[in-house]
Amino acid sequence: MTKKNQSEVFVVRSFVSRRDIIKGMAAGSAGLALMGTPTHAQSKTNINMVCWQGYDDAFKAGSFLEDNNLEINPTYIGSNDEILTKITAGGRGSIDIVTPYMGYVPLMVAADMLEPIDEASVPNLASVLPVFRNDPNILVDGKLYAAPFTWGAAPMLYDPAFFGDAVPKSWRDLEKPELEGKFGFSDDPIGNITIAAIVATDAAVATELTEAQLKQAIRLSHPAQGQGTPRWPHHGANLPTP
Repeated sequence: MTKKNQSEVFVVRSFVSRRDIIKGMAAGSAGLALMGTPTHAQSKTNINMVCWQGYDDAFKAGSFLEDNNLEINPTYIGSNDEILTKITAGGRGSIDIVTPYMGYVPLMVAADMLEPIDEASVPNLASVLPVFRNDPNILVDGKLYAAPFTWGAAPMLYDPAFFGDAVPKSWRDLEKPELEGKFGFSDDPIGNITIAAIVATDAAVATELTEAQLKQAIRLSHPAQGQGTPRWPHHGANLPTP
């Protein structure tokens, strides 16, 4: 079954780095990058984080927060688009860490939402596999704007008992009339276009498309989505029941 590969990353819009805090975080959580001089509340240093639920758990391992007098203030998201919304709706300059899908990083850099990472301040980057550390989505004009944190796949899921002999064997099968109304998509425009780009175009990087390739991807994704059930609002929502 065809799958959509995804990599989630920590990225930061920041201020001036605090090397001791950064190095401690890098040691406590591989692949974590932090830049910034977070604001102080009483005696603790607050770090404001906009992330998927569970992505802040790495900070809680052991006594790292207590030892460094830090406090993480997470705001959980249900979709990558919420990160852009929160930054543009007053969060610019007050959010320290965000965790988008890597395909959003070039867009966020172009919109001046991120600062490049000081790689010397994140020694654990040397432990990240090159295929992730050197991904073209997080390297913009030779500068690293995000640190890989987790990786996985967003597959097509189905119930064989429900589909019977019509079990889909490729993403293009979703265009078949007999599957009309029997599947749904999450409300994730870039993710859905990325799937279509992998299937329908020859693009080397599915999130870097020419205008012609984008049109090919849209032609594939829109008819299929038109046949599907209503989209569910975010990845944490219950799957629709056909």
